[in-house]
Amino acid sequence: MTVLGKHAGQPRTAGEVAGDLEREYPERARDINTVRNTLERMVAKSRIERTKQKNTVLYTAVTESAPAADDAAAEASPTTETAGAEETEKVPAQAW
Repeated sequence: MTVLGKHAGQPRTAGEVAGDLEREYPERARDINTVRNTLERMVAKSRIERTKQKNTVLYTAVTESAPAADDAAAEASPTTETAGAEETEKVPAQAW
């Protein structure tokens, strides 16, 4: 995230990210496949975005507007929980 954050708004390939990591942390060995797998896990968690241009996959850090939407949803949740006793009882059943 730190490497992608330094290049905010600029898509980076896995190779570029691995190169940046190599320069920033020369004492740590890393494999391009490890970097690519880590980037893909971050995509799955919606921490970064992936785009394709022909045969090239590019990764970009997600902007800060996404957590704001999560905060708005979290603020809305407490009001629905206190709406009625029946709804409060149904919430644990839906979570399972």
